[in-house]
This record gives sequence, structure tokens and C-alpha cells, in this order.
Amino acid sequence: MLDRIIRRAMAKRVEDRYSSAREMLLALESISLSDSTAMAAGTRTVSRIIVLPFRTPKTDEQTDFLKYSLPDAISNSLSAMDKLIVRSTLLATNFGEQPDPKHVAVEADVDAFLTGSLLRVADRFRLTCQLIEAPSGSVLWSESANSTMQDLFMIQDELCERILGSLQLPLDERERRSLQRDVPATARAYEFYLRANQIALTRSLDSMSLARDLYLQCLEESPNYAAAWARLGRVYHFLGKFGDEAGDDVARSSHAFQRAFALQPDLPIAHNFSTPVESTKAAHRRPCSGYSSGRAPAVTIPNSLLV
Repeated sequence: MLDRIIRRAMAKRVEDRYSSAREMLLALESISLSDSTAMAAGTRTVSRIIVLPFRTPKTDEQTDFLKYSLPDAISNSLSAMDKLIVRSTLLATNFGEQPDPKHVAVEADVDAFLTGSLLRVADRFRLTCQLIEAPSGSVLWSESANSTMQDLFMIQDELCERILGSLQLPLDERERRSLQRDVPATARAYEFYLRANQIALTRSLDSMSLARDLYLQCLEESPNYAAAWARLGRVYHFLGKFGDEAGDDVARSSHAFQRAFALQPDLPIAHNFSTPVESTKAAHRRPCSGYSSGRAPAVTIPNSLLV
């Protein structure tokens, strides 16, 4: 109880804090000294988190795409929370299957991390997750689920809610809406989306073209899925930079981002993906001496420089 009062008093947004000192005093008076002492001694505020790739005990083409794409989807959902800092999926790939909590705490600069394993049996899969405090290694929360591919989005949604519940983070109305509204229309659409996310991790023309086709299939099933439009915009931007249909793909990228923002103006991944794109456009509009027009020769581009 005391922990929740302190977090509310220190909230980033003014409207999330107590309206007056008296309101906070009344909240403090409502808890007993023994309760507050126990909470203060046993609770550590978690405000920075990273979701690590899930372990797969054996190779399985039916579920391998979930190893990175499901943690990435969970990270994107959690990133909409103002009170929670979520580290990138790219950073999460730097840790092995048996991460050392002390190493994760230092290298990722986090208070906790989510780790888990996936195993398919027939047409069902078993997902086991743990939220682990860093650097102590204490288990804050654990969960096991047996499900089918049809329930993937529901599983992701429940995991996010359980994580936020275990951290006791107070959510405002906007944050609650963000967890609920950007939902694919069908399970099939969500599977297309997750498979595309997995393929798009490999930055090549072939993989990005395949990811593009899967995002388009997702959007055929679920035209109002803003997250898919945002990711399609990033893929088109890549193809516009390095593919054969530069002008068309640049226009398609812009259209995809516009659709994402029209559907959900405050979608975090839409802002994250479109900002470097807009920065690149601005840089290209500035006059630059010493370079001639025309297509650049083929080069190998480091992942860190790609949008």
C-alpha cells in the first residue's frame, strides 16, 4: 500500500499525482505502521524491464517464429506505459538462454526481466514465463499456459496484464485503453503479424519482401490493425532504400504510417519506426555538396544503421 502511494506521488504525469498534500496525507493515514514497514522492507520499485527471447527446447517450424516475435509483441504493449521503461528487443538478443540476473541488470540497466520457454505438443503449445528481479534473481511472478495458436493474442494480453499487476503499477485511462484497443480482428491475422515480425529481424531484401507480403495478408484479415500498418511502413521504407521500386515503396511507406496514426495516434511503435524515417527524409532534403545524384552501389549495411 505504501509503495503504491509513493509511486502515485512521484508519477511523471501531473494528473496521475495526488491533487493536494491533504489527499496524500489521508491515504497515508489509511494504512497501518506494520503494513507500511512490511511493504517497504519487501518491495523494490521496478520501473525498467526487458523481455528476453523465449527458449525453445527443440527446433519446431510451427512455433520457432514465436521465440523472438512474441517477446517483441509483449515489449511493444508494455512500452505504452508511461511509468515503465522497456528496453529494446534488439538489446534482448544479446543475452543467452540462461541469463545471469547480475549481468542483465548491468548490461541492460533494468530492474527486472521476463524470460520463458515454449514447447509444442500436437496442436497445442506450453508457455512458461518468469518475471525475475535483477540483480537479485528473485522470482517476482511466474505463469504457465497451455494454449493453441488461436489464442495467441489472448495469451500475450494476459501476460502483459499479469506483469503490470505484479509490478503494482497504477495505470491511467489512456494506458488501459492502449492495452485493449489495438487488437487484430482474427487469430490468423495475428499469426501473420508475428511471423512477419520474426522474418523482418533479418535485414535483407528477400526477408523484407517476405515480411511485407505477410503484413499485407495480416491487413487483409484485419484492415484496422494499427501495429501491422506501422511495421509495414518500416518494411516499405527499407525496400525503398535498397530495392528496385524506390519511389513507389517510399510512397507506400508514407501511406502505411499515415494509416497507423489515423487508427491510433499515440501508438508507440508507429512513433518509434516513423521518427528515423522522417529524419532521413529531412536529411535528404538538405543540400549536400560533394555527392552526385543517382543510386548508390550495393553495400552491406550494419543493423544499427537501418530503420
